[in-house]
Amino acid sequence: MADVLISILRQAQDDRGKAFSNLSVALCGGLLAAGAARAWEIGTMDGTVAVWLLAALGLGFLGWSLLAFLVPED
Repeated sequence: MADVLISILRQAQDDRGKAFSNLSVALCGGLLAAGAARAWEIGTMDGTVAVWLLAALGLGFLGWSLLAFLVPED
């Protein structure tokens, strides 16, 4: 019985991890697109675009690295 409960809790934790990882990668893509659109519109890269791109890289790294901590499915 304990093995079943541990398995259920581990699966729920993995699902939350996958959801957070997907959210981080989606926000990364949104920030990359917004930064590219702003840079295109103003014709140069300013501080705002640089901060958005650095935040996007951080979120992308967080999302991809979180996937490494998940337990593989059997």
